[in-house]
Amino acid sequence: KAGGIYSVGSPLTLVNTDVDSNTASGGNSGGIWLNGDAADATITGGSVDGNTATAGHGAGFYIENGADRTYTGGSISSHLPGPSHSGGGIYTAHTGSVLTLSKMTIKGNKAGQHGAGVYVIAGSTATITNSMITGNAAGSGSWEDGGGIYTNGTLNVYNSTIAGNYGGNGGGIYFAGGTAV
Repeated sequence: KAGGIYSVGSPLTLVNTDVDSNTASGGNSGGIWLNGDAADATITGGSVDGNTATAGHGAGFYIENGADRTYTGGSISSHLPGPSHSGGGIYTAHTGSVLTLSKMTIKGNKAGQHGAGVYVIAGSTATITNSMITGNAAGSGSWEDGGGIYTNGTLNVYNSTIAGNYGGNGGGIYFAGGTAV
């Protein structure tokens, strides 16, 4: 599980730390996998770049089972999940997870299916503020939905730029349901 960091039920704090160029063979998240209500992460600065999940979702981050993540002032880029998987940069799985991003750059991520930059599942919430989401591409052989962001959960975006992303529908943001601000 997880090529870089796998946190099950334990809080995680990273300051100016890079989690780069890791691979998860046969699973989710080459970068950081947060699993469970207590596996909340606070990350400031640093990067999560160039990670691969050869057979799973969320090559940069995979967040599930109520884990919350706050990331301020860093970058999430150049991730590649398996060819039929979603959430190149960030994938929220299951319900109850809260994702808070501020002053972030999410760029150059790829996904075989949906949400190359960020994938927000029903029952989860993402709030993105003062961030740049650009150059992400959803699709493997044919364009899929949500190059920048794919959501059927709750999505709040404030003072951010979402530009230059590619997808069959919703190159920037694809709303499959849920709530958006």
